[in-house]
Amino acid sequence: MAFALITLYRLQQKQTRRRYMHVREFDRGDGRGEVGKLALWGLVKEAPNDDTAKRTSGMWSTTQFGRDFVVGIELVPKYILLSYGSSVRGFAGPPVAITDCLGTRFNYQELMAR
Repeated sequence: MAFALITLYRLQQKQTRRRYMHVREFDRGDGRGEVGKLALWGLVKEAPNDDTAKRTSGMWSTTQFGRDFVVGIELVPKYILLSYGSSVRGFAGPPVAITDCLGTRFNYQELMAR
């Protein structure tokens, strides 16, 4: 999820005319719906869906909070507590930075330099 958030952030920095990016442009496309989970923390928001034939718009943008998280100004709680219907019930765990979320698989400096 952190990788997708950084990728979206970087795309938006390059594409100043476009407010929203389609999920296929920044997510790995494994179909797990990880980007939607970022919205639970308030890091991204989805564009309104005007097409009634589609479930969602598939277009996403970082929020100001999400941009601040990517550049290291903000922290987020490590866990989200969800109800059975996926409503946010609260947050738990220690506050974490974007670098904590990337683990050892990704290098923050390299991702931001792309």
